[in-house]
Amino acid sequence: MRFFTRIALLCFGLLLGTLQASAQVFEPGYVVLAAGDTLRGEVENNYWSAPPKDIRFRPTAQTPPTTYLARQLRGVHLESGRLLRREVLPIDYTVTSDLKRMPEQLRIEQRPDTVLADVLVTGAASLLMIEDGNVKHYFVQREQRPYIELVPRKHRQNQGGITKVVDANNYRGQLELYFLECPSVVAALPKTAFTETGLTNLVQLYNRECSTTRQPGSTNFVAKDRSRYRVVVGPTFGVRYNSHRLRLADSPGLEPPTLDGLQADGRPHGQLGVFFDLLFPGRQLALHTAISRANFGRTAELRAGGYEGTLDWRGSFTAIEIGLRYLRPLGTQFQLVAGTGLQLFSTDAFQRFEANELRYTTTPWGRNVVSRNEVYGFESTRLPYLEVGLRQDRLTLMLQARRYGLGGYYDPVVVRSVAQESGMTYSSGYNYKARTLSLTLSLAVQINRNTDAKE
Repeated sequence: MRFFTRIALLCFGLLLGTLQASAQVFEPGYVVLAAGDTLRGEVENNYWSAPPKDIRFRPTAQTPPTTYLARQLRGVHLESGRLLRREVLPIDYTVTSDLKRMPEQLRIEQRPDTVLADVLVTGAASLLMIEDGNVKHYFVQREQRPYIELVPRKHRQNQGGITKVVDANNYRGQLELYFLECPSVVAALPKTAFTETGLTNLVQLYNRECSTTRQPGSTNFVAKDRSRYRVVVGPTFGVRYNSHRLRLADSPGLEPPTLDGLQADGRPHGQLGVFFDLLFPGRQLALHTAISRANFGRTAELRAGGYEGTLDWRGSFTAIEIGLRYLRPLGTQFQLVAGTGLQLFSTDAFQRFEANELRYTTTPWGRNVVSRNEVYGFESTRLPYLEVGLRQDRLTLMLQARRYGLGGYYDPVVVRSVAQESGMTYSSGYNYKARTLSLTLSLAVQINRNTDAKE
């Protein structure tokens, strides 16, 4: 086995042996069940962007977590400051920042929906927030009044073939009517920005000066530096198995085909690479990119119909892949990782041959013959790769499968048929087809800091 393969396999074995237990991102907190019971312990922080559909909770670090659906909860609190409360809110899901989906006129389509919303202010007047896509929806409620939704509505307008975006966010007008009896709020509206800070200050102004209690409410600000995207990057070490078996594409002829069923690879090869994953809010979906290099091929012996020789097909190639990965917790230590994507591959740019020739050392006529019609393999395909594996803390063990496109190979030496034309005799050889199938077992090691972990 070559030095490159030995080094890769050695690193893979050593790193696999270092796999140690490590919990997911749990932090102290509590959940309030729909029945009213409060359970204190640890809550898994998935840094949700959209309202979470479920919450994982455990009483202690040694206890297996329990998953509660949103409808089973009244509220969730994390020590880092985030407070979620289950409420029925009037939500307009048609509001978008995407120009292609933006309506051509002002449209309001609210419908009540029950969600776990972020609580920004709790008091005589409260402020809640949810995020849908890239749009933030704020909800204000004061004593004995229903919630009102404040959302940055926009619509398109075509003028002379030019599309313009019209800002239809009338949050100041809505708040003026809602807090009409509070002169302090009305006076502060012209300088109130449509931001979390601006709306929080306005609601607190009402609580201090116009509410029945004249007391400020409690605020909940969540640190933003660890609440969005997370980057995971590092090297990968693996073992790759390729199958590249030639099959006869013609019908049998004068001489028996020598390459039919021949396996041009069929053995493991070391693989090295680097990966870069971008985890989205919620930590259940990641954009995956990677680049890797591996060897392929072997020297295969052949013997049939008086022919003896070798098909020497060896080299290395570089693969670039981009795809999506889905992560789902398994207990307290592991995550299931499933993914798919496309591999960017160019035979000329990324494939390098050490040998690529068909050599007959023995023929029916006793002469050595060398054919250099190249076997390429790894043909391009539109089929995605598939992968599945486990992630634990900084280590990710993945099994990946790829099916490449169908390629062809021509053997001009072994005679399939002869023909005569203009007194000349012409012979033709055999055509073969083959596709490469690959399986890769790899171990990825995160080397950058885990930004989800508490300092």
